[in-house]
Amino acid sequence: MSQMQTIGLTRKRASALDRFRSLLQKRKINRGQKLPSERDLCSQMEISRGLLRTLLDDLETVGAVRRVSAHRRILIDPSCTGSVATLPDTENPKDVSALEGVIAMLGERGMRQGFDVEHENAGTAAADWDVEQHANLHAIESGYHALGVQWQRLNNDGGRWLLAQRPAGLVALRNVAPDVLRQAVKIGIPTVAFSELNLALGVPCVASDHCGGMKALTQHAIDHGANKILRLWAVSGSLDNRRPWLGQRDRGYLQACQENKIQPLPAIRVPHNLINEPADQQLHRNARTIAGYMLEHVRDHGKMDVILATNDAAAFEVAEACKLLDIKPGEDVAIYGYDNFYDLHPYSQHSTFKPVMTVDKSNSLIGRTLIDVLLGQPTDSSHVTCQDKTNHLVKPALIDPANSTAQ
Repeated sequence: MSQMQTIGLTRKRASALDRFRSLLQKRKINRGQKLPSERDLCSQMEISRGLLRTLLDDLETVGAVRRVSAHRRILIDPSCTGSVATLPDTENPKDVSALEGVIAMLGERGMRQGFDVEHENAGTAAADWDVEQHANLHAIESGYHALGVQWQRLNNDGGRWLLAQRPAGLVALRNVAPDVLRQAVKIGIPTVAFSELNLALGVPCVASDHCGGMKALTQHAIDHGANKILRLWAVSGSLDNRRPWLGQRDRGYLQACQENKIQPLPAIRVPHNLINEPADQQLHRNARTIAGYMLEHVRDHGKMDVILATNDAAAFEVAEACKLLDIKPGEDVAIYGYDNFYDLHPYSQHSTFKPVMTVDKSNSLIGRTLIDVLLGQPTDSSHVTCQDKTNHLVKPALIDPANSTAQ
């Protein structure tokens, strides 16, 4: 039989729990909503930071509160009754259904990666965080619990246990645990993925429309008088393997050029090495590498009107590379970014540059759409298109950093 897990309370912790409940009622904090900061809670409840953290840890243990980042928690159970099913007995796992009414998120367990990584991974970290966060919140809004599962730890026993509990659904963030996803589809557990690579497994996919985003970005450049538009793809490792979005962006660019009878330029592909170093050093090192590749292109094709960078971090590097070649960003050439995180990246602390335009991939809508597709709920038809009933593409938005507006 299943057992119930409850909070064991001392008098001091019981008093703190009562104050916590009163605060929730007073501030009208409901299920799925963000809790105040620890400092704010300590001040309002008049308790020490240590006691508060002990209480919050207890509430996380029993599922009443869930941590979604290092400094952020959301409320799961406003009553804070502190009772959830424990994990099953390994000798008789079928006696318990610990994941009934739970959507399992196969990702990084809500851990936001910092931006102190190689520039391409910084955009991926930001995107994954936004997608996972909004998928979690929408799952709760839809009446389910959301369980973060660190997919790297899903060995054979862990994967079998997870599937044996028959969760309400699985959401795979990126290309993770293919064996688990394949078996989930086979036994009929609803599954959806934030990775087009999982289409081969028969798993519905939700992703940003990179083809449409790049076509719109290229069209914007053409509408503003650009004829020579260069793609500069700066990524780490293999340039094509496991990156379907790169080919999609190429298609969008070529479509815009063809429709406007603009001669497309060959893309510059710059491999980057993964090196951990201070942001200012990384910026200048990568800029020198890019400048070397650009020099050959300028020699063969002359100066360009617009450069389309892989993402906003690469746009910073392209701007520095242009300066090394005596090309003035914003005057001699317009530099476009992608991913809409230019103001969050550490490069922004060492440069006043901003891309002329960037693209917001609508990660929050991707997260919500993952849950809608999983549960068979209607999606936002004005921003989501479906291909072959499996591939759901979310429309990105053009962003003008000078005005911080979507187009």
